[in-house]
Parts: sequence; C-alpha cells; structure tokens
Amino acid sequence: MTPMTHIDDEVSGLVVLARHEKARIVCTDWVENQKFTFEFVAICTGTVEKGHYRHFYLKKQSKDGQLPRPTLYDEIPPEAIHVRADYDDWHVVTMEVVACAELDGGYAALRIRTNETGPFQERIRTQLAMLGAPVLNDKAATRFVNLNQEVAKAAGLLPQPRSKQSRQPLSIVPGQGHSEVTTAVAAAAPMGGAVDEEVLQGPYGYKLQLLPGAKMAASRGIPQTPMEKVPVALHLARMEFMGRVITCAPPPYWPEGAAAAVATRLTTKDIKSNIMDFLVLQGGWSTIRVIGGKFGVKVDWLEKHFPVLRSKSRIFASESAMKEWEAEERVKRGKKSWGLGIRTRREKHKKKMWQLRERFLPPEQWGKRKLPWFKEIKRGLAKPVDDYLGRTNL
Repeated sequence: MTPMTHIDDEVSGLVVLARHEKARIVCTDWVENQKFTFEFVAICTGTVEKGHYRHFYLKKQSKDGQLPRPTLYDEIPPEAIHVRADYDDWHVVTMEVVACAELDGGYAALRIRTNETGPFQERIRTQLAMLGAPVLNDKAATRFVNLNQEVAKAAGLLPQPRSKQSRQPLSIVPGQGHSEVTTAVAAAAPMGGAVDEEVLQGPYGYKLQLLPGAKMAASRGIPQTPMEKVPVALHLARMEFMGRVITCAPPPYWPEGAAAAVATRLTTKDIKSNIMDFLVLQGGWSTIRVIGGKFGVKVDWLEKHFPVLRSKSRIFASESAMKEWEAEERVKRGKKSWGLGIRTRREKHKKKMWQLRERFLPPEQWGKRKLPWFKEIKRGLAKPVDDYLGRTNL
C-alpha cells in the first residue's frame, strides 16, 4: 500500500492508502486538484477567530523530506519581489477555522478545515503558532512559553510516550568487520527495529516489509527504530473525497467530553450551509444518497430545508433549480421517444479497445504506446500486465 496523504509524526488521525498502481494514479490526481477536504481538531493554548487564514512560502523550500521546513510569511516580503515573474516562486497555503470552543484557563478547541495536508509537514501547527495559539504539547512552538500545568492537565495535557520497542542488547566484539556489525544489528531487532515483536507476531506481521530505501539503510547497519515523539493535541478527525466521508475519533488520552467533541459537532446551520454550497458546486442538484452519505443527514430532515423529489431521489438547492431539472428531463424523454437520444458511435469497439488497453498496457503508458496487434495477442507474444484486475475504465 502507498500512502497518498500524510500527517506529522506527533499527530494522530486518518491517512489514505492506495492498494494498487491504478488507485495511486487516480488518487494523486484527486489530491493535486484539491478534491479532498480534511478536518482537524486541535486543543490550542489560545483562541482563534473563525475565518480563512493564508500564509506564503517559497516553492523551492518545500522539497519532500528536506529540512528545515519552509518559512511561512503573513505576506510576501517586498524585498523578494523585483519583477512580476518573482511571484511565480511563491505559493500560498490556506486553512479555515470553522468552529471554536473556549476552555478553562484561556485554552480553546478548534475545528480546522483545509484541502491539503501538505506540501510539507507541521504546516497546520506552524500556522496556528503564527496566529498566537500553538497546539497544546507542541514543544517546538511552546518552548519559551510558560504554561499553567494544572490548567493544561485539566484541558488534556498529553502524556509522554512509552517505548514499545522490545529491544535486545546489542553486543559487538571489537575487531568485527562491517558485515559482522550489519548481521548483529539485523539479528538484534526485527526489520531493523522498525516494528516490535508484538506487531510481527500479529495476524499481518508476516506481510510487513521495509520500503526500498529503508531496506537499503537497514542492510548497511542503520537502525530503523522510529524516534520517540511526544503526541500533540492535533487530530485529523474527518476526511471527505468524491462523496465519501470517513471519520476517526481522537485518541483515548484526549480529555473526555472536552473540546474535541465540541469542535467536531456540526450545528444545523453549519450542515445546511455546507449542503447548499455543495449543491451549488454540483450544478444545483444532487442525489439523496450522495448528500446523506456525505453529510450524515436523513431524507426527512432534507425535506424540511430543501426541495426534494423522493420518487427521483433528487435534492435541489432551490425551487428554480428543481424546475430547470424537470424541464431538462422532459426534453430528454421527448428525444428518447422520437429516437433522438444521445448515441455513441462505435460504442462496442471503444469498449473493446479500453479492455485491451487496461489488459496489455500499464497505466503510465496509456496514450504514449500503441496497443499490440491482434496477431501478437493470438500468438501469445503480448503479455498482460501483472496488476490487471479484469475491470474496465477504473
């Protein structure tokens, strides 16, 4: 599986995984076109007003895995702009604070919505720190800030992590060569120390393997034991993409019934406005199934706030949008009755070509390489791709 989204090592929450190459290609396109919506919940050391916030950074500083992280600016520095083309070197990151619940001692819980978790880690935490409300337990942002420990504990000060690695003592005899040291490290910790024995003995432990880069590093004797991180009060609780909604409750060490639950709870006004925005973007209407699954509402509630046609399973943003849709349906029925409906030329042939393309060409070569001839397929000279699933138009 390939991770398509990422969160900080100290942050808990959801991560999207792609199971095969075709899913990775499609999901990469969705992420780049910002078709994902991520909702974080955070317990901060201060309050932040509701609204949109954006910050700027240099594109050349956002290389994956490079340190230090890109520097965020409230505004693009005037001295960095000499000609109009210099603006192309800058990129903007945005987030929206959609809910805020105050806690004792000046602390607050926030619900934050954004369309990307990248392009670099610690971005949400950095933006909150720049707004004067760093995340609770974020040692990098609160290093020089005096926190009231009693109030922080009541607000859910997160515990220090416990080491779960069952490390074995590593004894290396002086004079051993590099290969002996590598062998000793490999024997001392499973998978170079990336996971503990409890995980390996689990039901899926035998399927685990290191990524190519980590495997090469482990073969050179570099331990892959993950660094102990102090969890911070930031959690990716909700994810929306292509009509799907996935939720994840905060970890058990978050304060029971505190701001995390308050921040993730939508009011009736929030739900109605979100559905209205979604319907407008969809052309004024959508199906009851999509709206119910995306926003978690029942059809009886929808009928009280929106025009609904139960017989057609449609929900509309307004009465005019419903009348427009009904007019289009009458035109379609008229064309169909007179045999004037939309017809795709050579539909069977195009479907057959799609099947051959998916069977004999990998996705990255579609449109770049020609399909094999029928004689090559018949004689077995053209071999199907390894990950062919027997489906059409994935």
